[in-house]
Amino acid sequence: MQLPKFDTSPTFRLFTVLVFTVALAVPIAFVWVVVELRSEYEQEVSAEISKGWGDEQALVGPFLRLRVHTPASEGTDTLNRDAQVDSYFFAPRTLVVRSTSEHEERQKGIFKKPVYVATVVLEGSFDIDLAKFAERRNVDIANIENCSIQIGLSYSQAIRSLTGQFSGRDIQFEPSSQLLGWSGEPVQAKLSHAECNGGDFQLNLVAQGSNRQSIALVGDESTLSMNASWPHPKFEGRQLPDNHVISSSGFDADWTSIALARGFASELDENEWLAVTKASAVGFSFHEPVTLYRMVTRAVKYGFFVVGLTLLSIYCLEMITGIKIHVVQYAVVGAALALFYLLLLSISEHIGFVASYLVASAVLVTLIVGYAWFSTRQAKFAGSMAVLLIGVYAALYLCLASTDYALLIGSLLLVVLLSGLMYATRNMVLEANPSDQRPSNST
Repeated sequence: MQLPKFDTSPTFRLFTVLVFTVALAVPIAFVWVVVELRSEYEQEVSAEISKGWGDEQALVGPFLRLRVHTPASEGTDTLNRDAQVDSYFFAPRTLVVRSTSEHEERQKGIFKKPVYVATVVLEGSFDIDLAKFAERRNVDIANIENCSIQIGLSYSQAIRSLTGQFSGRDIQFEPSSQLLGWSGEPVQAKLSHAECNGGDFQLNLVAQGSNRQSIALVGDESTLSMNASWPHPKFEGRQLPDNHVISSSGFDADWTSIALARGFASELDENEWLAVTKASAVGFSFHEPVTLYRMVTRAVKYGFFVVGLTLLSIYCLEMITGIKIHVVQYAVVGAALALFYLLLLSISEHIGFVASYLVASAVLVTLIVGYAWFSTRQAKFAGSMAVLLIGVYAALYLCLASTDYALLIGSLLLVVLLSGLMYATRNMVLEANPSDQRPSNST
């Protein structure tokens, strides 16, 4: 029995096309690995930029801190009595916060990262009844050593300026030795002894940051209005905004909170204050709905489907037109289809995904159509190849651009391919084997 030849057997040709499709999954998988490596490198560069500029900024405060001497118990060494100082923290009765953030891009090499400069104004008042406080805590008002305003910030090195007023006078901030229960770095402004029972305050903070911005609503009655030029916010934190408006130029959002909703009491000892973390804050993070590497990764995931669809479509076109394609030519076209994804990745890092998709697909269509023309010298076949490839890459882009309709588009493409395969193989019949033909009995 003779084995079928590729040039003569449609069945063997179809089998070879399927083998090529499976084999091309290997280079496509390598491209996927390259995409993941580039994505990891981009994240490393992003982390370096954040480290130098300022990372996620969480603002917790202000609190009014009282340092109170606790009477030494009997038997305590007199020399150690000065070390017995307790700290108590009071949340503001009212707190109004206005935050405005302007965003820009920082670049290192070919990678860019959005960062922001936030201007935050905090206004409100403290109202502390020292007599009731002394009664609750069993302390003597005369033992109050000093008081200060405490603010916790994630990265104090990213502060550009911090000024304030308390009870009508200017106050100066300095680093605080007070520890926090989270990785924040507190700053403080010392107050006079007469101001330990409270007063009105206004603080003006300008700080750099990236990735996320959040502010804790620590007042008994708190309001926060946040305006930023970032058009894709992802609201996060203990509460979602009461109202928000998002446009292409940025967003505006408003929050309100009361003492019952913030998660801690108005008066805290040191251990309780340490338990107040940035998890009690509200705000937004940078959200990019479509990132470059995410789009390229999705394109690579469709790679096996696109390569198989294209090679089978060429097979159908070959069967319909009667033009024979050599096995080496199938291999060359398959290699070009796999190269598309590496070309897409390398170009998109410089000019963006949409433009790089147009360039990469145009290059591949030109190469394959030109190769088809010089191989067959048939204008009709080359034109049909051009229409086929343009349709495939247009459908792939629609799948990438609209995740909601990707399954529908893919299903329709499979129906079209199956219809074409049925039409191309409609005249295929199984030839009878001569050895199976037996002479009829004659009488």
